[in-house]
Amino acid sequence: VEANYTANPQVGVDGKNFMLIPNSLANAFVFQQLYLVFEQKIKNRDQIDWGFRVDNLFGADSQNFHDIGLLDKTFAPNTFGYDPVQFYGELHLPIGGGIDIRGGRFFALPGYEAATAPGRPLLSTTNMFSFGAHPYTQFGVLTTWHITDRFELSNGVVNGWNHWISDRNPWSYAGGFNWRSKNERTNLTFTLNAGFTQFARVFPDEVNGVPTPPQLIDNPRLPQRSSNTTLFTTVLTHKWTDDLTMVIEADFAIVNQLAPLLPSMPEGHASYYGLAGWFLYAFTDKVTGVARAEVFRDNNGLLTGFSDNFYESTLGLIYKPFPWLWFRPETRFDWAQFTRPYYDDNAADHYRTNFRLTFGFDAIFIF
Repeated sequence: VEANYTANPQVGVDGKNFMLIPNSLANAFVFQQLYLVFEQKIKNRDQIDWGFRVDNLFGADSQNFHDIGLLDKTFAPNTFGYDPVQFYGELHLPIGGGIDIRGGRFFALPGYEAATAPGRPLLSTTNMFSFGAHPYTQFGVLTTWHITDRFELSNGVVNGWNHWISDRNPWSYAGGFNWRSKNERTNLTFTLNAGFTQFARVFPDEVNGVPTPPQLIDNPRLPQRSSNTTLFTTVLTHKWTDDLTMVIEADFAIVNQLAPLLPSMPEGHASYYGLAGWFLYAFTDKVTGVARAEVFRDNNGLLTGFSDNFYESTLGLIYKPFPWLWFRPETRFDWAQFTRPYYDDNAADHYRTNFRLTFGFDAIFIF
């Protein structure tokens, strides 16, 4: 269970934090997640075995991570809702170290941060995550081959990004590998997504509870069936000491055959890329400090509506008075180098500015 409050002095009560997930609503308490899992895990790795998992997400986050085409417009933005964020069956084959075959809807491979609140070190997420630089969930079939106890290879076919089953989303590729060092202090993950990633036919004012950039609202020139995206994501985790951990994530994507949406993409091509780093330091068994810095380039304004360099830095704490109770305060600063994407009720330029300062806090109860 997670609830949060994010203070933004630039907007009023129930104001909007421009393209920030999960805390897109400013100056209001938000019940973010009630997350329930039903599963049967694969237990026997020496013979054929099977399992399943169903993840039920209640709360405001149900709209942040839902598949377009599944329960659309069922719940009002930033209100309590529901989404079956994962549901899949899994088969284990004892071949060559073990092969797992997963079919259904599951969390996508790319990225360090997770949709589940305990799966990320801070309340807010990177611009790479919030802007939708990589998929949250995918529907399809994914195989994972455990080649050794330290190296895994994944390959799969999926039905686009964050989309429910649709004839507008032909099958595409998702795969990658994961490597762990012998001393388990270093972990390297590389993923590749390649294929069709269509938007909806027409954007509404909000998508998944996140305000849509003004250049995209009711824009009929949205990507058609022939558009496709190739995304490369690399995540490196290294534990320098028992107390200090470093994480680096790099994303790079190229979009081709894209219907021109903005003057910045006249040829129907776009790209975006980003680099983020985290340092986590355990001061005590109950208190961990977190520092994050990031730069993200939306080269043609495809994700945000603004062709710009986006920077953010965040400082936060993870306080666990008990293993089942977490508190995470944070301070975050965002800056756009050339444009004014952030909402500001006092700004003269169409109520927009080029920076944002927020103070967030969430509480997590695990049972």
